[in-house]
Amino acid sequence: MYTIRTFIRYWRVIFVLLLLICPELKSQDFHLSQYEVAPLQINPANTGDFLEDLRATAGYRKQWSNLGTPFKNYSLTADAPLKIRDYNLGVGFMFLHDDLVLQQFKTTQLLASVAYETFISGYMVRIGFQGGLWTRGFDNSGITMPEQFNDITGKYDPTLPITDNPLIYDASTIDVNFGASAARYINGKKVTAGFALHHINSPKISFGDSEGRIPMLWSINASIETQPLSWLAVTPVMLARAQRTADELIVGALARTKNKWQVEQLNSLAFGMYMRSALFENFDAVMLSAGVHISDFEIFYTHDINLSSLRKATGFNGASEIGIVYKFKKQRNYIEPCIIL
Repeated sequence: MYTIRTFIRYWRVIFVLLLLICPELKSQDFHLSQYEVAPLQINPANTGDFLEDLRATAGYRKQWSNLGTPFKNYSLTADAPLKIRDYNLGVGFMFLHDDLVLQQFKTTQLLASVAYETFISGYMVRIGFQGGLWTRGFDNSGITMPEQFNDITGKYDPTLPITDNPLIYDASTIDVNFGASAARYINGKKVTAGFALHHINSPKISFGDSEGRIPMLWSINASIETQPLSWLAVTPVMLARAQRTADELIVGALARTKNKWQVEQLNSLAFGMYMRSALFENFDAVMLSAGVHISDFEIFYTHDINLSSLRKATGFNGASEIGIVYKFKKQRNYIEPCIIL
């Protein structure tokens, strides 16, 4: 006879089964707390929107460690501005991967990204598209089943046979995203606002013959780049997203201080604080961020303090993220004009 303890032990198996049969549960997108490390995830129009020649980002997120095996997310992006004749473009790619439930349920996205920039009535307007492959897979071969409980030893024995054969599911589809943004300097402050539509083709990503599709996700983002002091820059940001019945709102600010300590190769330090909640209810977390800009690299660490109804189970430990941003600028040789008398 199986007890409640046994049932709780195998909540992960139940969760995987729900992921397989319930499109509502398996259609949610990545959740990231580091606003500054995820420009392409936020809006395709951000592709190539920077002054340097190349930008690469890498991110790692671990969530809900206190609840057992944590959910893990990985991201890698690269993009660059590109000028072809009179056209200002941005090109890049984005790789996203997550592991759920003892790494049995995996999701991977590999998308190409392109953006176009123009000026309209004093506004810098950008339009971006992303397209590529989205895959999901499930492998239950590493999950211990209840029938592997050994009544003699009173323990679970993964070497005991199971009735069902290992199941491996794979599904893939083409995904398309669209985004636009507009920016303008107002009283010396750069104000940017944008919106994005993800999964505009509502791709099918279900297992088997079910008709589960990824619902469209819309988002609105905004930022204001300010410099209240000669050595201090502050950027308030806002990101609102909604996908069917799931939604979230992130508001906060990141402050950067110039190197006043004359430390070699240290450009600046960064400190940020953000709040995440549902759009109209359910306060979720406070995110604290710290970063350092050394040479061409920015390294950030962010920790989510969970304040939702799960805070007792998580011990206020929501998620931890590490992000790296690398920007490269070519060295250009300038020849001073020679005046011949």
